[in-house]
Amino acid sequence: MSAILADTVAGLALTVVLLAALIVAIRARAIRRRRRTDPLRSSAERLVADFLVDQAALPTEAGPDERAALLVTSLEALADLRGSERARLGPPGLAALLRVARSDRPQVAELAEAAAQS
Repeated sequence: MSAILADTVAGLALTVVLLAALIVAIRARAIRRRRRTDPLRSSAERLVADFLVDQAALPTEAGPDERAALLVTSLEALADLRGSERARLGPPGLAALLRVARSDRPQVAELAEAAAQS
């Protein structure tokens, strides 16, 4: 009986250690990603703000990290637009804002089409 209990305790202890290691690994990856995207995010926010203010030409970002930062910023800006801001930008502007990141994700394409038709 005590051997079964000892094996159970050892198994639970191993599970706790493995879960702790998994949490540390996930946090380390998230911190690395944040360090890599934070400088890109500020420039993406500036580009989206310039686009919203004067409908300037859409930027063309080169790398996947820049596109990802621009996509996240564009989606956040779209969620923040309300009432007169959304009406002033208009459906074509909303669709362009979503296409600004040139994402190949089908969800973003659907959002762009829905924004163009709203």
